[in-house]
Amino acid sequence: MNKMEDFAARLAAAQKEEKAVLLLDLLNNEGQHCFEENVTQYAHAVQSAYRARHAGAPPALVVAALLHDVGHLLSDHDAVAAHYNAEDHFHENLGADVLANHFPPVVAACIRLHVRAKRYLVTTEIGYYDHLSEASQDSFRLQGGYMSEQEILDFEAEAFYREALELRKWDDMAKVQDMKAPEANEYLPDLLRTLIA
Repeated sequence: MNKMEDFAARLAAAQKEEKAVLLLDLLNNEGQHCFEENVTQYAHAVQSAYRARHAGAPPALVVAALLHDVGHLLSDHDAVAAHYNAEDHFHENLGADVLANHFPPVVAACIRLHVRAKRYLVTTEIGYYDHLSEASQDSFRLQGGYMSEQEILDFEAEAFYREALELRKWDDMAKVQDMKAPEANEYLPDLLRTLIA
């Protein structure tokens, strides 16, 4: 059983409060890798959630922001790789698949779409690419690069594409070294409000 399968099984067997603790423990314990960014995955997660909360987002989107990169933490490859941009492990799908049965659809959808949202924003907004971190620019190419017209239409047909775009913007702003942001445990109320019993 790999890391993702083990975590998915534990999450499925847990009660609501236990699920929240498992998710917070995952961030706290496995989030200390930088993955080529200037901040750890933990810092990136809490900064993303902070940006969402500061923007007045509902709890479900705050949770999506907090958990959008858990696929990296559950990938046996990404957790140990010095250069995770050498290969696309589709962390967005790993995370969404693990969380889909435990949250309302908007959470998993935003997580699944956040990579496509980057491609959409770079394709449709002049200058967006220039504001991405170097690692995010590298992964942009790895993840498919600019969207075709059909890919743009397909993305815009997704039920939660607008929410995914908001999440992506918080994601891209959440890579600030030494930024003061609430700890992951402070999002426990949002997790408990959003988790499906």
